[in-house]
Amino acid sequence: MSGPLIIIDPGHGDVDPGCSYEDIYEKDIVLDISLYQLKRFEELGINAVITRYSDIYLNPDKRTQLVVDSKSIYCISNHINAGGGKGCEVIHSIHNDGKLAYKIFNKLIETGLYPRRVYSKESTQYPGQDYYFMHRNTGSCITNIVEYCFIDNQDDRERILKNWKIYAEQVIKAFCEYIDHPYENKTEYIDSVNNLYDCGFITTPSYWIQSDSYEIQYFEELVLNYTGKNNFDESIIYLAQCNIIDSPNYWLDNDTYSVENIQLFIIKLSDNIEYFEFADSVYTLYEYDVINSPYYWIDNASYEIRYFEELIINYTNKSTFEDGIIYLAESNVIDSPEYWLDNDTYSVENVRLLIIKLADNVDQFGEA
Repeated sequence: MSGPLIIIDPGHGDVDPGCSYEDIYEKDIVLDISLYQLKRFEELGINAVITRYSDIYLNPDKRTQLVVDSKSIYCISNHINAGGGKGCEVIHSIHNDGKLAYKIFNKLIETGLYPRRVYSKESTQYPGQDYYFMHRNTGSCITNIVEYCFIDNQDDRERILKNWKIYAEQVIKAFCEYIDHPYENKTEYIDSVNNLYDCGFITTPSYWIQSDSYEIQYFEELVLNYTGKNNFDESIIYLAQCNIIDSPNYWLDNDTYSVENIQLFIIKLSDNIEYFEFADSVYTLYEYDVINSPYYWIDNASYEIRYFEELIINYTNKSTFEDGIIYLAESNVIDSPEYWLDNDTYSVENVRLLIIKLADNVDQFGEA
């Protein structure tokens, strides 16, 4: 019986966290990516296995032996980069033509990731052999190391945390094209359409699920419903400002869009409904001069206490943060003033939820 076609390798694991930024670890991100890819390969009827299903440690010998023993023809080794750079790169063996590597790379940069490079590297210690052990010690398996982004680059980091599933899917798509295997991704797209329907942004999910093409007017209506704006171009720019989409020029400069790009767009809208509510709230407070820089609140994954306290003081027009919190409680804007009064640090999630509440009440707050 022949072995699997492909083995997926989530890099690092357990005591080997890979690169990190604060409490964000490479080992966790690449495990999510790899498990997703394993599931998608199975859905597409492609025989696939994986080197680790959980947060366990594999030394280099064990990891490469798993690849060799699997008798897989291909290996995708998933990683996140670090060291001050930016963008994605794919590394192939010096003994391989790199065609699959370029296929993966081109699919990734379609999503807006910065195109760093595709390359191979020869070992100086072992002339004529690969530098990376995942190439050097995996036998005849065609191994590609995918470095999705740089964790120490803020833009890259925010992209991977928000869009990792999209990037993982692009690798699936690239592989299917390379081996000439039929590709489709209906499950996630259908779930996204139904989610947007449940949230009231579309009225006829069957149209978006069953159609082979979409009329521009209906797509524009969807975008306007989602953003609450009156103009499509304004909505696209706003979605880019809120970090929901990466390439606004595509939507602004063209009169027609591919079905594939519209479906990816819909998946992004669905994935970011909660985040967009927060970003929209930030811009509402910005319009009311409660905050000075919407980008600070939208672009950052953590906030300095002093800026949060300034926000509360500006919103309530009180002289101290404590007085502002008490006033918000008395005005029924917040329910638990003790949390804000008794702690020196607050979770990002709670700060964002409070900002949404502040924006929801900004019109009538003066009366309260």
